[in-house]
Order: sequence, then structure tokens, then C-alpha cells
Amino acid sequence: MNVGQDVRQDVTNRVLAYIDAGTVPWRKAWTSASSRPINAKTQKPYSGVNSLLLGMAMFENANFASDNRFITGAQAHEMKLRIRAGERSVARVIRMVEVDRHKAEKESDGEVIAEENGKYLVMKTYAVFHASQLDPGLPPLVKTKSNVAPVAAVGAIVDALKESGLKIVEGPFEPCFIPKLDLIRIPPMSSYKGVDDDDVAASFFGTLLHEISHCVGAPKRLGRFGFSAMSLQERAMEEMVAEWSATLFCSDCPGIKLGDEHVRLHSSYLASWAAVLKSDKSAIFRAAAAAQKTCDYLEQQAAPKVTPLVVVQDVPAANEPVIQVSKARRKAGPR
Repeated sequence: MNVGQDVRQDVTNRVLAYIDAGTVPWRKAWTSASSRPINAKTQKPYSGVNSLLLGMAMFENANFASDNRFITGAQAHEMKLRIRAGERSVARVIRMVEVDRHKAEKESDGEVIAEENGKYLVMKTYAVFHASQLDPGLPPLVKTKSNVAPVAAVGAIVDALKESGLKIVEGPFEPCFIPKLDLIRIPPMSSYKGVDDDDVAASFFGTLLHEISHCVGAPKRLGRFGFSAMSLQERAMEEMVAEWSATLFCSDCPGIKLGDEHVRLHSSYLASWAAVLKSDKSAIFRAAAAAQKTCDYLEQQAAPKVTPLVVVQDVPAANEPVIQVSKARRKAGPR
């Protein structure tokens, strides 16, 4: 029973529009902005599907690229702010709520997902607005900048995963993760192309991060899959999760580049993702939750071994020191 709308199908259709056009939606969402969307009232980042929906809104609206803050109408009222006259919401975020059956039947902005003992689990949607649509406006955005070299962050993750048994071998083969061996195979950094050493290193570590995302799904870690062979649909979902979670991590740790070659050379991935989404309107929500969980796991592994974020107000001063990765560490890669 639907309360008033088919939320899952609506979201799936939005994502499919990107994929059918040959575009990976979560990549577009993060390349258009400096960081993930956050709630202007709570200052917390949106997660899962909500992060994707607002990221796509930022990509589709060039004026939103410099500010990643969003807010609901009710939150704006609580902060004594107003939505500027004539402005319309830019997206709808989703929240799961439990409501009484009779109340649910009167709702028009949600979808019932489950029912038990007279209670409905409802997927409700809430209209959100961008910071630029507020009157009066919000204070200037306080931007955050990581003083952690991206390579150091990935290196810390690799070191932590090696403690749990992961092995990484560089050689002349396609990048892959082999669950039964807990082994990542990856071409050496020298085989990657780029405009300079930094670009080459970014591409190498981006590819490594994708395979690490698979590694995190292994039975001994998050247990996203087992050792038996996957069906075509299961493999498509796993590739979607790995690609998405790696992109999420890169949005939090700018400087790592996910090369387009991985998707371009495997255009069948896009077709397989489209097939999964068209056959199951809940798939995008499961993929989003798994990708977020994987990204959180990666950041937890990196956190104990890297310096935390530093906060920078607006644009950094011209004489602010820039932390760079040493060429020796770049070329050596994670050990």
C-alpha cells in the first residue's frame, strides 16, 4: 500500500536517467562540489540516498556548487529564516518513520514499506532548499580542508587492512580482489597515465581504493558477500557499491582521482546497473546504504593514523602552507 507516492520508484527513475545517459550519478554529484551536502541546521552531512539526491541537485544547479548547505522549511523557521518568495524546493530528502495506520492513510508524501501491529513503517519525503534560497541568508560558509595527504589516508587504510590479512600484489594484470585469498591484484603505478606525477598517483590510488572497497565487503570484514560465485545481479550490485563507496571517500579526501577508464572500459557495468535498478526499485537504497557503510569503515580505518581535518574560513590565505606528498612515498605506494 502506498501512502501517496511511490518514493522508491521516483528515486530509481532519477538515477536511471543518469545511467541511461551513460553517466555515473554519484560521480557527477561529487565532482560538481567541494564536499558532500550538509544540513544547514545540524551541520551534519547527509548520507545514503539523501546525499546522492542533493549531490545531483548541486550538479544540476551551477549556482549551488560553492555552498553545500541545505535545509527544510521547518528547520529554516526554527532558525528564524525564511524561504525567499517565489523559491521552490530543489529536492526531497527521505526519512523512515513509524506512524499509526490511520494517520498513515491520511498522508500524501510518503510510501508504506512495512506494516506490523497496526503500525506502518513509512518512507516519508521532505522538501529541502539550498542556502542561497534563504532570506536573510546564512552566515558565510565555513569550509573544511584536510591537511592529510590523500595518499597517506589510503596508505593508512592499507596498513590497517593488512593487519587483518589483506595482501596486495602489483603486476601486469587487471585490477581485482580475490575473496578466497583476501588478495588485491593491481597494475603498478608506472602503468598509469596522467599529466604529471600527482595525476598518475591519484589515478593509481583511486583504482586501489575501488578494489579496497570490494575487500571491505569480504566475510571477515563487513560480510557483504561470501566465497561462493555471485550471480550476475549480485556482481552488478557489488560493483555499484564499490564504485559508490570509493567515490564517497574521495569526496571526503580530495586529491584522489577515480579514473574514468574503469567505467568507460567496462560500459557493461552501466548496463548491468540499469538492469538491476529496473528490476528492483529498492536496489538503489540497498546500494546507497552499503556504500555509506563501506565509506564509514574506510574512514574509521584511516582515522587513527592520520591527522584530523583543519577548519579554514572561506578561502585560505595566499601564504598558507600546502602539504604535499613526497615523491618517494608516492612512487612506493602502500606497503
